[in-house]
Amino acid sequence: MSTDPLIINGWIQVSEGQYYLMAAGASQPEPPTQAGRILSNEADEGSLYIKAGTYEGKIHLAVHVHAEAPPPDDTSWEVVEDSEIEASEGELDVIKWGGGVPGDFSDLAYYGPGTYHVRVHTRRRPLQATDLTDSEDVDPATDIEKGLLEEHLIVMWPEPQ
Repeated sequence: MSTDPLIINGWIQVSEGQYYLMAAGASQPEPPTQAGRILSNEADEGSLYIKAGTYEGKIHLAVHVHAEAPPPDDTSWEVVEDSEIEASEGELDVIKWGGGVPGDFSDLAYYGPGTYHVRVHTRRRPLQATDLTDSEDVDPATDIEKGLLEEHLIVMWPEPQ
């Protein structure tokens, strides 16, 4: 197996402000119970809930799967969270809300079965009314008008045995 990372880039349609990283046979993930978090694997070790700021629409997604932990990404990300996911059968895919794999975001357990460390980076998340003070207004079209769409980067690597 090559030690070169698997790199996939593309756009995914987000519905209901969520998408998932799921292993074969895993149950539907549940949203985070801790306020302010964007990741949750509370329902099943083989499924990871990923919360988007975009409620309905497209976001740019990049997935990088490395043989071992890469150096931290020094570019400006607004949110970075870590979790893990169990891919016991060696199958791991990005899944849209309602089902289906968007584009080429499948076969992500690139280095075989096992537990993968998952680091999710986000930026340009649309402002939500709860992010603002009482004196501010929210304009959900602002990011779209400026061409600044939400972006996510998922970096993964197998956990050491």
